[in-house]
Amino acid sequence: MVECLPGVPLSVLEWMRRRDGPGRSRDRRQAAASRKRGRILEEMAKNMGCRASTVHRRLYSTGRGGPRGRHDDKSPGMPSP
Repeated sequence: MVECLPGVPLSVLEWMRRRDGPGRSRDRRQAAASRKRGRILEEMAKNMGCRASTVHRRLYSTGRGGPRGRHDDKSPGMPSP
């Protein structure tokens, strides 16, 4: 099993997860924290209420973007007409 975010301690991920509101950032950090605890994809998916492929995608995006990935930035959205 490959460790998720090897340079980031579990305590930091937990703190960031608690600080976040509901949404994708929180879900990605929850998946990363669960992986650091040694959970397998199927177990994480069951606990998070999603499919294993979704958990895998969250872990992949967290690994690429780090704990403060690009998804944490607010997007401006569509401009008003």
